[in-house]
Amino acid sequence: MGRMFFLRCIFIILLFFFIFAGCGKEAGDVKEAKRTGAVSLKLIKYGDALGRRQEFFENEFHKKILEELNIDMTVEFVSWEAEQSLAARMASGEGFACMNVLSRNDWVSRGYLAGIRKSQMEELCPNLLRARGENGLECVTVGDIVYVVPLGGKSYAGDLQYFDIRADIVRELGYEPSEITSLEKLEEIMALCKVKRPELRILSKPDEFLMSALATEFSDRLFLPASENNFAVVDELGEGADVYSYYETEEFKKLCEVTKRWAKYRFIGEDELTNPDLADADWSAGKCLIRPGVTGAMVSASLKERTPGAEEALVKIGGLSNYKFKDYDWGISISKADTDKITDWLRFFDWIYADKDNYNFCVYGVEGKDYVCRDGRIEKLCTDMFINEWLVSAFDYKQYDTAISKEQIEKYESFDKNSEFSKTAGFFFDSTPVAAELAMLNVIYEEKLLPMIFGFLDYEQYYEEALRELKEAGLDRYVKEYEKQFQSWYEKKTDKRLDVGE
Repeated sequence: MGRMFFLRCIFIILLFFFIFAGCGKEAGDVKEAKRTGAVSLKLIKYGDALGRRQEFFENEFHKKILEELNIDMTVEFVSWEAEQSLAARMASGEGFACMNVLSRNDWVSRGYLAGIRKSQMEELCPNLLRARGENGLECVTVGDIVYVVPLGGKSYAGDLQYFDIRADIVRELGYEPSEITSLEKLEEIMALCKVKRPELRILSKPDEFLMSALATEFSDRLFLPASENNFAVVDELGEGADVYSYYETEEFKKLCEVTKRWAKYRFIGEDELTNPDLADADWSAGKCLIRPGVTGAMVSASLKERTPGAEEALVKIGGLSNYKFKDYDWGISISKADTDKITDWLRFFDWIYADKDNYNFCVYGVEGKDYVCRDGRIEKLCTDMFINEWLVSAFDYKQYDTAISKEQIEKYESFDKNSEFSKTAGFFFDSTPVAAELAMLNVIYEEKLLPMIFGFLDYEQYYEEALRELKEAGLDRYVKEYEKQFQSWYEKKTDKRLDVGE
């Protein structure tokens, strides 16, 4: 009995010891957090957080940013279709920073974004600005205020004027990518692929680039993305600054004729409307023939990592010059609620480019665990992406994958030579005066125009009805307002260039 009583006493003493020791540790952790005064930031990225990627951001990345910058950073991933929900979160007063393109939405005019002075960028982001090279801040400013922090500095010309095609599959079908210089040849290869490789998706995201990539097949004008859903466009090849209502042009009609044919032959899948993220997944898994072409595809090794033997090639229909409608891929915008944390955000962005070790860590992960460096080249040990390389890539820091040839690198790094800036580069359209019209136009775009662009709604049968609805929704007022703002901006830009002797 005495022995049992003694053991019970020992057990109770140990139990109290562990309880209070745990409380002391928890209190110590709280005290330490208060002592450090770490700033809490939330970075929202498009894409999936799976496997090693999620583990990296929750552990090694979080620890390193906390230790070196005293920033307690959370990284959240959302679907590429989550733009509207992000806008709602900004409107509700939530503080975060997220991927953005200035011309993609009306977040500036709605007051959702924190404004950054150029002097703040110059003071706090010297490494970032150096990494951008000749690329400045003109494409991300409104009235000399920066609303998107542009990351990286690389080749940008020709984006969306090309088709990014699986070169290995093209060769398997008996062709060379260099043979694809016309719509006829492109369709010939697409049709043969549908027969020989029926398991493949033929084309992804046609709404993003066909207007530009097939321009020479439609007319002697070139329209590049210039406004939300392209309701207003500018001809890059014409004189002056004329603005056109794209969905009233002959070019739109001819585009619909092509995509109707492609939908009939199932070159465009119906899930492009219902589940657009699946197209990206199919490309990443090696199950797609063609996607919108961007210059970074020339030196991308991500597809090869997932699909051994896969090879990409950029092919162009027609001989137009390469244009740059912006000098960044995507940047990062800070929500209005985080205005008091601008300094901390800029410190983080600049830290990425402070040295090659930081850059490699953010892009490739932990050396020895996620990648190794051999003779100045990166050899990845896992297929997960961390901070997307295409988002932050800069010539000064980029270490090409061992699978990329020297010829590919030289071509890529000189790709912007002899290119031209789009007339709309740096222009920001304030949609506030036509916000109600734009909201209604976007609904019609989703319900009528997008299915036409994909070839699922017959142009001849549905166009007049769609146009009537567009007019009733205020299409003319929208285009007129865009024209007024753009021409005023363009004239000032032209006058400024004349003043400095350009």
